[in-house]
Amino acid sequence: MATMFPLSPFLGATRESGGTPPEINLTEADQASSTGGNTQPGSYNSASFSSSYNLPAMPTDFPKLKTARKVDNAAEVKPDDWEMDRHFYTKCLNAQIHPLVSSFFQLSQSSNRIVARYCHLHPNTDPEALKRVLSYKPKEFAWAGADLFNVTTKNGARQMIVVETNSCPSGQKSMPLLSEWEEHGGYLRVLQGVGLVKPSNNSGGDQKSPATATATDEPTLGAQKLVDAVSVQLAEAQLKEVEHERSPPVQSFSPSAEAQKKPRTWIAERPDEIEGDLAVVWDKNKMEATGYASVLADMTKENVWCVEFYEWDDDPPVKWEDGIMYVRPEPGVWKPIRAAFRYVTAAPWKRIPLRTKTRILNPIVACLAGGRNKAMASVAYDLFNAEMAGTGLRILVPETINNVRKDEVPLRVASWGGFAVIKNPYSNAGQGVWTITNAKELDEFMALPQKYDKLIVQSLIGNASWSSTARTGLQYHIGSMPDKKNQTFVSDIRCMITATPEGFKPVAIYARRARKPLVGHLEEARKKNWSSWEMLGTNLSVKLADGGFTTETERLLLMDRKDFNSLGISIDDLIDGYVQTVLSVIAIDKLARRLVDESTGKFNIKLFKALNDDAALLKEIEAANTNGELM
Repeated sequence: MATMFPLSPFLGATRESGGTPPEINLTEADQASSTGGNTQPGSYNSASFSSSYNLPAMPTDFPKLKTARKVDNAAEVKPDDWEMDRHFYTKCLNAQIHPLVSSFFQLSQSSNRIVARYCHLHPNTDPEALKRVLSYKPKEFAWAGADLFNVTTKNGARQMIVVETNSCPSGQKSMPLLSEWEEHGGYLRVLQGVGLVKPSNNSGGDQKSPATATATDEPTLGAQKLVDAVSVQLAEAQLKEVEHERSPPVQSFSPSAEAQKKPRTWIAERPDEIEGDLAVVWDKNKMEATGYASVLADMTKENVWCVEFYEWDDDPPVKWEDGIMYVRPEPGVWKPIRAAFRYVTAAPWKRIPLRTKTRILNPIVACLAGGRNKAMASVAYDLFNAEMAGTGLRILVPETINNVRKDEVPLRVASWGGFAVIKNPYSNAGQGVWTITNAKELDEFMALPQKYDKLIVQSLIGNASWSSTARTGLQYHIGSMPDKKNQTFVSDIRCMITATPEGFKPVAIYARRARKPLVGHLEEARKKNWSSWEMLGTNLSVKLADGGFTTETERLLLMDRKDFNSLGISIDDLIDGYVQTVLSVIAIDKLARRLVDESTGKFNIKLFKALNDDAALLKEIEAANTNGELM
C-alpha cells in the first residue's frame, strides 16, 4: 500500500509506518576519511591581522551526523488534495501583497515596459540587447532563483548584486497571492511556464477565472491576464503558439535532440518517449515539494508520486535503470516515471545521472554549470559578461577568486584587508559559508576539515567601515529601514523566475534578514560578543544533528503591506534585481549548453575538469554516471 502524506497543516506528522530512526555512528576515522583526512589548520601567521576578538564559534560546514530518519516508500498525492495551509507559511496565508510589488509583477509581464524603464535609468544599455535577454528561451535551466544584496558605495551609487544563483529554489511558501482567486499561486505558474502542464479554464478549487470576473475586479485584471493560473487569454495564446509553431520550445524536459525539434508540448500529459507516472523527488523543503506534487496532480488529474531522496539513504525509494527513473510505492514494487519535478538540492549529481530518458526539471547539468556549483557559476558570469561587452548589461557580483586551496586562504583574505567570505562551492541552504573579519574567525575556519579540494574566496560586503576593498571599490549593505531602536539589519532578496514562451518571468520574491543588527564599527560587535555571521548571514535554514533542516521564519520578510516597507527598496530596485536574476540564469544556461556535446548529448567531462578541477567533485560525478553519460 502506498504511503499517504499526513493531513497536518505543515506536513510535520510522521508516516503511518512510524518507528524510531536508526542511529548512525561515525567514528573519527570515518569523518577524516569522508573529508580527505584534512583536519589540521593550515600554516600561516595570524599576527598580521590587527586584532583578535573573543567571538562565538562559527558554524561548521558539515556537523557530525548522529541519526537519520528512515525513508520507506513513495507517497501518493491525488487530484483535489490541495490545501493552501499545507503549502504556505501561516504568516503568508492572510498577507496582502504590497501595491508596489503587485505593480512590479504587472509591469514585468510586458518586456517592452521593463526595457523602457531600465534603459531610462541606465542610458548606456542597448535596448535591443535587453529585449533579447528578457525573451531568451533556455535549454537546460528553466526554473531558478537568485539571492541579491542591495548595496551602495561611499558615493551613494546603489546596485543590486548577485550573491548566488540557485537551481530548484524555494520561495513559493513565502509569496503572498497576487490575487484572491489565484489559489495555487506561483506553484502553477512554474509548472505551466516550463511546459509541464498546460493552462486550463478550470484549475480546481474555488478560484475565479478572469473571464468571469466582475467589474469590481478590473484594477487587477491587467496582471491577472498573464500571471493567473486560470487565465483564458494565456491559455489561448499558448495553445495558438503550439498550432503555428512560432518559436522553439522551452527544452529543459526534452531528453533528446529529436524531441527538442517538436513544437511545445505539455510534457506531463503527452509523454513522447516512455510510458510511466509523474513524480516529485525531494530532499529538502517538504512544504513546497508536496505543493508542487499537489498542483501537478490537480492539473493532470492523475496521481503523482512524491518521493524523499536523500544522499545518506542506503535503500532509497528511487532507482535508475537504462536512464529511466523508478520509484517504490511499496516493498518490491517499482513504478517507471516519465517526468519528474526535482527538488533534490544537496549535491544532486550524486543521485541523478546527467542523461536520462525520464524528463527532469531541472536537469543535473544545470546544477553542475552553476545552479548548485558556485565555482562554475563564477566562470559562467565571466564568460557571459565578456559576451555582453558593449551592451551596457553586466552581471554584478562580489569580486571572486576561484579554485583556492585551503592553505592559500589566509593570503587571499589578507589581500582584501582581512575581510573576506569563504565558500564551499557545492554547499547549499546557508551551509559552508564563512565570513572573516578578524584573526579568530580565520583561525576557526582553518581548523575545520573540508570535504572538497577547492574553495571560493569573495570580497566581503559589510558596513562602510568594515568591508573588503576590491578592484571595483568598496561596497556596503544599504540594509533595512531603522527600527524603533534605530537598528539596521542586513537583508537579502530572493527573486525566483521561470521560463515561459515569452521569456523569463518573475514568480516569487521574498527577503530574509540577519539575526543581529549591522554595527557601524566591529568594536561594537566585540563588546556584545556577536560574530560577523550573525550580522551578515541571512539564510533561514538551520541544519540539525540528524542531517535535516529547520527554518527560522521569524527572520522571513514577505512582500506584503507589513514587511515590504521595512526593506527600503523601490520598484526600480525590483526591476534591477529581476534583470540581474535573468542575466545570471542565462549565463549558467549557456555554460550548461557548452558542457553537453550537441551530436552525442554526452557531458564533456574534460571541459568541465579544465574549468573546475576538483578531484573530490569529479569523483562524485563519475561514480553516478557509469553508463556512457560522460565523454
